[in-house]
Amino acid sequence: MSRIACIFLLCLFCVAPGTAQEASAAQEAFPEKDTHADFLSELVQECLDEVAADHSSLRIKSQGKAAFAVGHVVRNWTAAGKSIYLDDAPGPENNLLVFTVDTAEITFERINKNLLSRSAEIALTYWLSDPQGRVLQNDSCQKTADDELSRKDARALADTRYPETDPSLPSASRWRRLAEPVVLIGATAVGTYLFFNLRSRRADSG
Repeated sequence: MSRIACIFLLCLFCVAPGTAQEASAAQEAFPEKDTHADFLSELVQECLDEVAADHSSLRIKSQGKAAFAVGHVVRNWTAAGKSIYLDDAPGPENNLLVFTVDTAEITFERINKNLLSRSAEIALTYWLSDPQGRVLQNDSCQKTADDELSRKDARALADTRYPETDPSLPSASRWRRLAEPVVLIGATAVGTYLFFNLRSRRADSG
């Protein structure tokens, strides 16, 4: 019986530490990654950069999904030297850029048990109007991007305040899903058997 116990315990140690080592290797391979919110926000900005290119000063208003993206856009445009005002903030009468994000989605595909492919998709419509409300430009834009990151990063980079940035992750490998419970249950059963067997032998010898 001791041989069976050794086998179960060996399996237990093989399953658990391997996960940590592989996760660590994936983390080292991809040390820095954008948060899911930033990953989506960058696509929003790519859509809006062209329409804002000829304007040194703008008012801006966001609608729809990915409400966090407007902050990202404002920070980057301000850092680039533009004067950007939110629609309801005091300031000069400038052209107004209004955009509505209809699609903002992060999805994952499993590459291996600790490495995932991350895909981002943005679809939006924008309107540029002058201070009198006359529409100067109206168009739609769709952008996608993808990269790879560790399963650990995929969890850490989510923001639970925004559903768009907190998607479900692909399940771990089928082997691990099946093997871990079996090994744990088996190890517990063997440990319990050995405990009571040893206790019974002590009682008999006493």
